[in-house]
Amino acid sequence: MSSVGAPEAKATARHTRSLRLARASICGAVLAGATLASPDARAQFTPTGEADRKADPAYNERTLRSGLVLELMLGWGISTSSGYPNNANQIGNPDYYSSSNVMTGGGGGLFVGGALADYLTFGFFFLSQSYKSSSWQSHDSGGGLRIEAFPLVYAVPTLKNLGVFANVGIGGTTLDVRTPGYPEAHGVQSIIGIGGMYEFSIFHLFGGHGVIGPTLEYDTVFSQSASSGAGVLGARLAFYGGK
Repeated sequence: MSSVGAPEAKATARHTRSLRLARASICGAVLAGATLASPDARAQFTPTGEADRKADPAYNERTLRSGLVLELMLGWGISTSSGYPNNANQIGNPDYYSSSNVMTGGGGGLFVGGALADYLTFGFFFLSQSYKSSSWQSHDSGGGLRIEAFPLVYAVPTLKNLGVFANVGIGGTTLDVRTPGYPEAHGVQSIIGIGGMYEFSIFHLFGGHGVIGPTLEYDTVFSQSASSGAGVLGARLAFYGGK
């Protein structure tokens, strides 16, 4: 009897220890689950969760540009222009070629579009510029598509308001002589402009905000008969209809 009872006792003991280990494992799992389900644990493991972001006082301030965008642009600069009269019989004939010296002047423009993201604005522009010197005077105008980008919004937050822009569209240029002896030049075809800008927030109104800042750009109008180029230093006033 003793030889048979001993193995049974050992098996019973091993079974008891297994039950205790299983109970301990279950209790540990339950305690771990309760800990992970607690609000404090969720805050530790999901610091960027939606609820936590909304509780952040700065959450609503992270949207820099949104909604409808309206802009007024003014500038002063220098320009040169050259070309022929817009006449097929005179284009390319040196006798009808005119080229100005450096002229000074300025103009302005309008923009209507939308802010697609903190770093991107897209819409339509129109501009008009006039320049003159002692012997020449010119006028450029055009309209088309404009894109504005703020590439450092996330990479360098301190420069989040530094932007670049490009204009592409249809434009025309005229060059008139103020001193007799030279033919005029004019043409209509394309306008392209590129530049940079910086903006400072100056007011909040109707749920949106206004900004102002300097711009520096180069605009060119070109066609088969005439072309012009202008470097412009200006100011930009804009209103973002969203935050």
